[in-house]
Amino acid sequence: MGVRTTLLMLLLACLSLAGACASVTHRDVFTIYVASSGDDRRDGLTRGTAILSLNRAHEILMAANPGQDTEIRIAAGTYYDQHVTWTFTMPDNSITFLPLDKDKSRPVFDGCPAPDPEPPQCEGGTWFILTSANGAQTNLHFEDLHIKRYQTAISFDGNRNRPSASNGGNSVQGSYFEDIGNGFNTDLVPSTAAIRFRNSKANVISDNHFANIENIGRGSRLIHALYLAHHSSDNRIVRNRFWNVSGDAIRLRDASDNNEISKNRFSKAGLYGYSDWYCDKEARDDCTKRSPECPSWGNTFKSNVLDGTLQCNPMPEYHFYQDDVAAGCTPPPESAKRLYTEGNTNTSEVCSLR
Repeated sequence: MGVRTTLLMLLLACLSLAGACASVTHRDVFTIYVASSGDDRRDGLTRGTAILSLNRAHEILMAANPGQDTEIRIAAGTYYDQHVTWTFTMPDNSITFLPLDKDKSRPVFDGCPAPDPEPPQCEGGTWFILTSANGAQTNLHFEDLHIKRYQTAISFDGNRNRPSASNGGNSVQGSYFEDIGNGFNTDLVPSTAAIRFRNSKANVISDNHFANIENIGRGSRLIHALYLAHHSSDNRIVRNRFWNVSGDAIRLRDASDNNEISKNRFSKAGLYGYSDWYCDKEARDDCTKRSPECPSWGNTFKSNVLDGTLQCNPMPEYHFYQDDVAAGCTPPPESAKRLYTEGNTNTSEVCSLR
């Protein structure tokens, strides 16, 4: 049988199967459309019936339960004062939040109700909270978004008291986080993170910008661009840029092990490139976790550029706020190290990166 005859037969077979071949060559994706001119009374399943809020997108997914990869396509524009608590996930499929058109500007989620409100009108809070603690992959992916003027941007919340009750497999990439904390409204209580992880594992945070992640006043050192806490292990933090962070840009806490932090840039950011803290019940009476908190082990901090502390002093690579031993914690293997460092560099002119 000749090549031309074979190709013709394949074409006829595809036509007779009414699109079956298309399903082989094109990924089957369930799509929800969001626009700043959208209306939450719509179904969101076409560009012409776009919805306004991510809360409505969550409702649609809860009802549809599509069982396939999902994209939430967000048109360029500004979305004011949205707060989302997300519980719908699919362990075998992804949910991706991304711009409608890649060649346009990032969609902006602004925690304030209007472009130039009085500070008391900006109520802060958290833009996006994932609540999932069944040990399964949650597979949420955020791409090319701009989040501003919230106390916290994203919180991946597992159960901090049970290591097996985690979530994970999420990613944040190519996004811009700006004015997170209480710096934009000092009437708000201090925040602890731009992105917070509680028992959240195997996530990837890559190629993002974090700018003006700050608390004002006594809580200035409490906030971190990334706060990996309570068994948040096996995460990768790669090629991010941190600028003007009032606390240490990356803080690990309580048995958050085997994370890789590499190829990032830190400028005007806290006191250290990497810091590790846990609430030691032997030394403090204000620890709120039922079980003991423990040191973190086996983390890697390599090939990062350290451009200066918040005060524009030379930035040390790392600091451990407590020692290696805590009561009630399982000792690691004798060969274990809390942190492996390699190839980190300090710029010759402090705070030269912009």
